[in-house]
Amino acid sequence: MIPFLPQWPDTPIVVYLPPWPDDRIAQLIAIGDALPSEPATVVQGYETVTKRCTTISWIRTDNPDALPFYNALANDVLKVNAEKWNFDLFGFIDNLQYTVYHEGDEFSWHVDCGPKLPPRKLSVVVQLSDPADYEGGDLQLRVGGVVETAPRAKGAVILFPSFIDHHVTLITRGMRKALVAWIAGPAF
Repeated sequence: MIPFLPQWPDTPIVVYLPPWPDDRIAQLIAIGDALPSEPATVVQGYETVTKRCTTISWIRTDNPDALPFYNALANDVLKVNAEKWNFDLFGFIDNLQYTVYHEGDEFSWHVDCGPKLPPRKLSVVVQLSDPADYEGGDLQLRVGGVVETAPRAKGAVILFPSFIDHHVTLITRGMRKALVAWIAGPAF
């Protein structure tokens, strides 16, 4: 057997950035709430069936009001990638996904990449809701067999390689809103 050696032994796999300011979050929520929503779907893998109950909207690149958010995410991604992973990237693979979890919604364990998906290398989540507005709805990531819960602070930015297993726990009260983005690059 070939031994596994971690590529980044001293680098955190998940990176948490300081929260975006409240005015930026309010603008983003206003854009997302004005868009038509649809039930979220899941691309099925070869053996894994993932449960996903939530609604989504797409914040398109041609929306001039969205440009500051694309730029802010790009700046965060470029900075963190240069400092932590140095992945070869070519940019956003999809429009920004505005995700709303209502009471009873969840997204079971999954990864954001695979043979039936575009070549996603990095995933980004921005927490948009005040943590007092909902219960449950934790973004959890499984890193090296350990489950860690991402910060719930309004505006918190979470970056991680798209191959990291993660989920959003069941919402038991209220509503959680988040922005999700994926950054692509050539296959590993």
